[in-house]
Amino acid sequence: TFSMQSIAMSLGAFAGPVAAGQLRSFVSPYFIAFLLLMVALLLLPPKNTGKLSNLTSKWNGRAA
Repeated sequence: TFSMQSIAMSLGAFAGPVAAGQLRSFVSPYFIAFLLLMVALLLLPPKNTGKLSNLTSKWNGRAA
């Protein structure tokens, strides 16, 4: 929900630059951003799980 997103954004806004500053001598900040983006994409749920298509196949579309 929005509160979880707000908490994640607040933590990320603080921890991101701190972590990038600490790891800058070892790893490129662009590579760190790329890795974080790929991890976020892995954690996102799939867009279409097929549940909606099962529901709409039983729906006749007429008004009640």
